[in-house]
Amino acid sequence: MKESKTKQFISLVESLHGGVRSTLIVATSFTESTFLAARNVQSDLLITAAQVNTENLLAFDKIVITKDALEALGNRLQG
Repeated sequence: MKESKTKQFISLVESLHGGVRSTLIVATSFTESTFLAARNVQSDLLITAAQVNTENLLAFDKIVITKDALEALGNRLQG
């Protein structure tokens, strides 16, 4: 996100999740402005592929994973 605006973050997430209650967003990294925009949205969580765990994956109604994060998760599983 270019600006750290919570309204912009909410609009973006709503376009991705289609009305579910909670969304986990997994990427390899996030910009500081994205973290700032998301900090007040309690139903959604931004987490890096290096930090995500099984509990995180099970706790959310929808999971959005970037292609790079999916590759990083695959590498973690291979060990």
